[in-house]
Amino acid sequence: MSKNTFMLKNVQCVYPTLSDASAYKEGDKKKYSITLLIPKDDKEQLPAFTKWIKDCVAGTTWKKETKTHVTKTALDYEKGFNKYCILKDGDIINEKRVEDEKGSKDFNQGVIVIKPSKDEDRGRPVVVDQKKNVISVAEIAGKITSGDYVNVQVYGSCYDFQGSKGFAVKLNAVQKVKDGEDLTAHNPFEELEIEEVEEGVGTEEGSNPFA
Repeated sequence: MSKNTFMLKNVQCVYPTLSDASAYKEGDKKKYSITLLIPKDDKEQLPAFTKWIKDCVAGTTWKKETKTHVTKTALDYEKGFNKYCILKDGDIINEKRVEDEKGSKDFNQGVIVIKPSKDEDRGRPVVVDQKKNVISVAEIAGKITSGDYVNVQVYGSCYDFQGSKGFAVKLNAVQKVKDGEDLTAHNPFEELEIEEVEEGVGTEEGSNPFA
């Protein structure tokens, strides 16, 4: 596996947009995306994912102070809610929804929220079933739904776009692991913005990392 890729394993997903790209608001780029919920008490995968982000940023040619700033911004979920943060605190999302009088959702509690995406013009992410067989576009929506558990390969994109440096997590491939509890009553992530950034170099388009 390339050092700029990471496999998130057996995580619950919410509102997968994998067959048809969509935009957060009119005028935005259309993207394929999937929202992932990782328990805060995950002692293995969450620390490994955090370290991977740090390593990706450390591998750039940026100045030390720039690397420190980008890393802190990407991982600053414990101190607040910002649109540049890769890991978002589900409990803070709940608090924000209550303040905005939009209610809250219990499945936000105790989890870190990650929303990798891929621009429509970069091609649809690879989607496979438990046996690693590619799921057809017509079947994706019925095969992977909110609440299901998935393996997701993402890749890191360190960008320098119009003078702004940062780090983004991009979607590469998804594997269905097992069915889960339906979490479709309401979309609690509707106010989560995806920062528009330049795409980095991921794995070869169309390749199946689960094969």
